[in-house]
Amino acid sequence: MCAFSLRPALPDDLDALTALEQRCFSSDRLSRRSFRKWLKRQHTGLIVALDEQQQLAGYALVLLQPGTRLARLYSIAVDPQQRGKKLGEHLLEAAEDYAHQQRRLFLRLEVRRDNTAAIA
Repeated sequence: MCAFSLRPALPDDLDALTALEQRCFSSDRLSRRSFRKWLKRQHTGLIVALDEQQQLAGYALVLLQPGTRLARLYSIAVDPQQRGKKLGEHLLEAAEDYAHQQRRLFLRLEVRRDNTAAIA
């Protein structure tokens, strides 16, 4: 059983999303402005994971390609303190479910070759 709850991101999550991004990535970070845009944009699924204390533990950002059956997993992040608990798998499943609910047949993800954790 997953000890995390998943839900769509809300505008009130902006500070926590920005802080999580800083903890998770040393480069190619999404900015506060970017998160604000994704929260407002149609054709976007921003799913957050909350731990048992209702603290943001991770997110998955899915972009839908209008006019196609393609979705793109644009970013996925798990708080370093929450790694090893299969949260990434749960977020990936939630991203796939979101894409499927939006009638997308394909979900694409691009990963750097040296990002072995993401590849796993």
